[in-house]
Amino acid sequence: MTNKSPKEIFQACKNTDLLVLLAISRGIEAADKSRKALVSELANHASSNGLHILLKTLKAKTLKSLAENLDWGEKKVPSTKGVLAKKIYEEMQEKPRKFFEDRTNLELKTIMEDLDLELPDKKSEYPDVILAEADSMGVENLLSSQNAEKLKEIAKSCGLNVESGSVDILIDCIMSQEDFIAPKKKDDKEKISKKKPNLDKNITKTDLMAHYYREELVKFCQGKDILSTGSKKELADRIVAFFAGKDVPKKSEKKRGRQKKETKGSEDEEASSKSEKEKEKEKEKEKKSKKDEEKSKKDDEKLKKDEEKESKGKDKKKNKTEEKSEEKSDDLPKKKAKNK
Repeated sequence: MTNKSPKEIFQACKNTDLLVLLAISRGIEAADKSRKALVSELANHASSNGLHILLKTLKAKTLKSLAENLDWGEKKVPSTKGVLAKKIYEEMQEKPRKFFEDRTNLELKTIMEDLDLELPDKKSEYPDVILAEADSMGVENLLSSQNAEKLKEIAKSCGLNVESGSVDILIDCIMSQEDFIAPKKKDDKEKISKKKPNLDKNITKTDLMAHYYREELVKFCQGKDILSTGSKKELADRIVAFFAGKDVPKKSEKKRGRQKKETKGSEDEEASSKSEKEKEKEKEKEKKSKKDEEKSKKDDEKLKKDEEKESKGKDKKKNKTEEKSEEKSDDLPKKKAKNK
C-alpha cells in the first residue's frame, strides 16, 4: 500500500464534522473555519508532528551527526536523543525540505537505514522519501487518537469499503485510500451424503467415516495391497490418498520390514550365541592359566624344599668330617705318650 499525502487524505473526508473532531483532538482551533482551512490545518499539523516523531525514531549517533553543524553556542553537542531531536526540529520546521536537501547523501542514507526505508534508485529522491515517511507518521499518530467506530465513519466518509473492525486495518485503508474486503471463510466441513456412496475416487473422508465400518475399510485396503492396520481415521486417510494418486504405505512393505526385522533378530541371536561361546572359551583359558600358575608355584616350592634338604645334608656331612678330624687330632698326643 502506498500512502497518500496528508492533504489528499483529509480532502477525501467529506464529513466536515469529522474533520472538526480530529482538529479538536489535537488542540487545533476549529471554530468558524471553512472545510478547506481545516484540511490545510490538519495536513500541516500531521507533517510537522510527523517530523518530530521521525527524529525521535532515529539513532542517537545519526542525530548527533545531523546536529554537529547547528549553532550550540559555547555548549558541546549533547548526546541525549530528546535534546538533539528538539534542536534539529526547531532548526528544520520552517523549511524541512531544504534541511534534508542540504544534507549529504551519506547522512540521508543513514536516516533511511534507521527508518528501515527502501532506498530509491535516484539519490535526488532521498529527501522526498524521508518527508513522505514523516507525513505518514504524523497522519497515523493523528488517526490513532480515534476509536474503531470513528475510524469507520472517517473511512465511510472517504468513500471506502473497509470490512474490518481492526484499528490498524482501518488506519492503513484511510492512509492509502484503498478498500479492504475481508477474505471469505472457507467451509471446511464436508457434507455427509444421505445415502451410502460407492467406494470410488469421488468418495470423501467424511462419507468413509460416516457410512463405512472399519472392517469394510480393512477389506478394501487388503484388496488393494494397502496397509490395513491402524485406526479407522488412518484407513480413511489412506483410501482418500490412494484415489488421489498419492503414495500410500503398502502391505508388502510391512512384510519386507518384518522379514528384515526377523533376519536382524536371527543375526542378533547368532551374535549373542557366538559371544557366549567366546566367553566360555575365555573362562576355560582363565581356569587353565590359573592351574598352570598353581602348578608352577607348587614346582617352585618343591624345588626350593629339595634345595634346602640338599644343603642341610651337605652341612651334616661337613660337620661329621670336622668331628672326625678333631677326634684324630685328639688321639695323636695319646699315641705318642704310649709309645714312649
